[in-house]
Amino acid sequence: MIVEVNGHKIEIYDNTQNLPILRFQKFNKYLMLSNEVGNSFEDYDRRTTKTLQFLQKDMVPEAIQELNNRRQAVFNAYNEYSPAGRGFAILVKSIDGKKYTGISPDELDEVLRHLEEIGLGQDLSLKKLMEIKKKSKPNLPFISRLFSRASQSQTIRP
Repeated sequence: MIVEVNGHKIEIYDNTQNLPILRFQKFNKYLMLSNEVGNSFEDYDRRTTKTLQFLQKDMVPEAIQELNNRRQAVFNAYNEYSPAGRGFAILVKSIDGKKYTGISPDELDEVLRHLEEIGLGQDLSLKKLMEIKKKSKPNLPFISRLFSRASQSQTIRP
């Protein structure tokens, strides 16, 4: 999939099932961190609200976990760390013909800096990220075939 931004061409994977396996694992990691912890004021507020709800129901262990997640969200924001941003960077194949194949944090930050230079906005990157995530949800027949293939290829030994 090609996304054009200010005359620049960004080639991204259009489906997470097409990602090479290590990219797929990193993509899942960053999206999970984004969904579970976050890095924004909205995430901080959501965590605070959930903590209060847990405390009202006397669910102390859950409230403690929410406070830990809230603490991590503040740490992420303070350190300008965006798991969703890195999740999007994982999807980038190339920008204006320059290929990006690395998946280390430094290499993903390089992709993010390049996206910043060409003017990609947060809104468009999140929109594309969610579009690809939604489109990539495996359906039941796909999962069934995957498990069927895996079980057929394995030999069980006592």
